[in-house]
Amino acid sequence: MTKHALLIGVSEYPSEALAPLPAALRDIEAVRKVLIHPERGGFPERNVTLLENPGRLATELAIETLFSERQGDDLVLLFFSGHGIKDDTGRLYLATHDTGKTPKGELRRATAVAADTVHRYMEYSRSRRQVVILDSCFSGAFPEGLTIKDDGRVDIHNQLGGEGRAILASSGSSQYSFEHKDEGLSLYTRFLLQGIETGEADRNGNGIITIGDLHGHVRQKVREAQPAMNPEIYSGKEGYAIHIAQAPLGDPEERYAREVSQSIDHRGEISSIAARANLNDWRGRLELDPQTYDAIEAEIMAGQREGFRKKCQEYGEVVREILENQGSIEAEATHLRRRWQMLKLTEEDARKVEADIEREITAERQRHEWHLQRYAVLLDEAIRQEGRALSEETKAEMAGIRQILELSDGEAEEIQSRESIANVRPMDEPGETISREASIDVPTQARGNKGNPPAISTITENPVRASNPDGPVPDYTSWRILRKIEAQLRGNLFAKRHCLFPRWRYGSHRKSGRSPETLGCNQRPEDSNLRRRFLHHLLEVSPCCCWWCQCRCVFPGWTDTTLGGWRQDAETLGCGKR
Repeated sequence: MTKHALLIGVSEYPSEALAPLPAALRDIEAVRKVLIHPERGGFPERNVTLLENPGRLATELAIETLFSERQGDDLVLLFFSGHGIKDDTGRLYLATHDTGKTPKGELRRATAVAADTVHRYMEYSRSRRQVVILDSCFSGAFPEGLTIKDDGRVDIHNQLGGEGRAILASSGSSQYSFEHKDEGLSLYTRFLLQGIETGEADRNGNGIITIGDLHGHVRQKVREAQPAMNPEIYSGKEGYAIHIAQAPLGDPEERYAREVSQSIDHRGEISSIAARANLNDWRGRLELDPQTYDAIEAEIMAGQREGFRKKCQEYGEVVREILENQGSIEAEATHLRRRWQMLKLTEEDARKVEADIEREITAERQRHEWHLQRYAVLLDEAIRQEGRALSEETKAEMAGIRQILELSDGEAEEIQSRESIANVRPMDEPGETISREASIDVPTQARGNKGNPPAISTITENPVRASNPDGPVPDYTSWRILRKIEAQLRGNLFAKRHCLFPRWRYGSHRKSGRSPETLGCNQRPEDSNLRRRFLHHLLEVSPCCCWWCQCRCVFPGWTDTTLGGWRQDAETLGCGKR
């Protein structure tokens, strides 16, 4: 495949009826420089021919040579800048240096090149990629500061059009083509070259300028500068896609950044396998180091992902508000659809956000219910030890627990009222309380792992965090409530173990008088300082710790590593040996 171009510029005419066009020669020289530029037109210099002010015969011979002896995949370009004329029958002619008119003002046809002749040479050519650019238009008035380039109307499409070719005209058959007297180039040629040299004509950013791209750019620019002009294109389907030039790469980093922006989807991910292949091609062309490519991709993709995250978050806030106000997604489906479309999200994005918000709200409600149950259990124990009139110290502790559990004052008051009423009952004997463990229906969800009773944890300098099957649970009560319960239960705990804590192992009753789960031990913390703090608290409650020697019985299921650490800490504190 080769490229061939013939550039014809006619600026001087013997007839006074045809005004001089000084810009015509400048036009073809400027076009030649762009065409032979290796990174623009890519035409071999030897294949680009300039004709300056040629006569009719020289012009016809050059046109015939251009289109003859070409192969099917060759690109052939004919560029003409000069007067276009029509005769009294409406046929188009290209004016040459010796074109004249009769004394009556009629065209001397033998002195101009008929469009029919050009069309015939195009038809004889094997080339299936033919481009004709006519910076020459037809008829009109003479706006101030502008010189008319032609004097008639003509049907270009019928006289030059055909399959496998594209005809670009600087103006339609009923508009004007002007050159500015103060400009170096004609208006049309100036914007045509600008689109190629700057890459502005490459509107889809693929690095290739097609005839369709070039016409779209030139038409917009010409109409902005001179609304009376309306550049036209006459082409079959294949003509629009003819590659006429290559867009300049410009700054390599900016170019690659533009390619990345066009290759990622709205989520900030490379949109397809083909998109990644295109980026890899650009990496080879731009010759930057791999780290630079990766950094550009990471920056652009991160920005896109952040924008996508914010859009999802904004949509999620709307969904959350609906669900928290006892609404439903189905009832709001129409308005929600409009919302995610306005945010430029897909239906898949919207469904995922909705599902995530529904799960979050369900988990929050379950967690809140868990907190209510925890607070009720702890308050129940405190009331049974002190009665309904809790001490100021215990009230302060319960207020802290309420704040940690994020319960409202109303919720806490309702629980306190219910527990106070529930605990008004006769005592078995002074100093002894009757447990309601068997009568309180605490759901398995609120019991912690393995269906054990809810743990009473601790608020210390580095508090233990309890676990529950539905997510993290905040820290709970202080050891003082535990010590009060311990003091009341110590005398008869073993006898009432099946009533109070029916799930305790026999060994842990007999040796310790308490359940490791009840003490919050089911956290299984690995931190040594945390273990020591727990042991200190445990020693304060029960000095007798000989049961550490049989810790497998007390803490069933713990790993050897955890047991070894606890045993070492116990021995350090003097409670691991008998």
